[in-house]
Amino acid sequence: MQSSALLFCHTQEEGILPCWTISHWESKLEDKVLVAPVNNPDWYTAIKQQLKLQIKSSILKKDWEKTKFIALYVTQDVAEIVGAENGIRYYSEIDQVNIITQKDTAFVQFQLKAWHTLRQTIRPVGYRIQSNLVKTMNLLKQSEELPELFMKFGEDKKLWRMLRRLTSNVSINLDSNLLDKATKIQTYQIGFYSVDYDIASGEIHVSHDDEVIETIPLEQLRNEPTIVFKRLKDIVYQTS
Repeated sequence: MQSSALLFCHTQEEGILPCWTISHWESKLEDKVLVAPVNNPDWYTAIKQQLKLQIKSSILKKDWEKTKFIALYVTQDVAEIVGAENGIRYYSEIDQVNIITQKDTAFVQFQLKAWHTLRQTIRPVGYRIQSNLVKTMNLLKQSEELPELFMKFGEDKKLWRMLRRLTSNVSINLDSNLLDKATKIQTYQIGFYSVDYDIASGEIHVSHDDEVIETIPLEQLRNEPTIVFKRLKDIVYQTS
């Protein structure tokens, strides 16, 4: 495995592979987790007590069969009734998977092991999950807010972490408040400033009150992140 990784890095340095390939390739090696919403208090209690979760096979997202863990997204209504936290807190390793049929409808039944808790609850902050998501366990454990789970490639994470170094008051605006329906990150918001990047044009745009005030080559984020961080810091804090 190590020699393969070294070869992968070498070919990237030679410019043969796109710059996001390494992070994309590494994500395929990480444990996958199926994030499922719980919108019924009785269902929540049964899942927690019986360590069993059942989902219609027709609504499961792509790659669900590769998942090793299940995480529960508890809706606000359920949280208020059962006294749990709204968001994602509990996860469990999958012990067994069975396909069952009820009234001509196929279900995938997950038998789970013991429940574990994340370091902190992943808060919805205006977003929610309607169906289900397949994400990596590393991303789940690193996230503090629901839209962070949308981040897919290295640029997403790198820019997000860079902005979080400037201030903890950073929000992600997606093109839908349903995480499983969203297709892209529209902007990262810091007060009156917004930051977005465009893969097609290869540019990062920094805007103030909807007016672009700075354009940074996306390539610089990949190769010179320290310089990009300083430029963003100078803009946000208006230093010389």
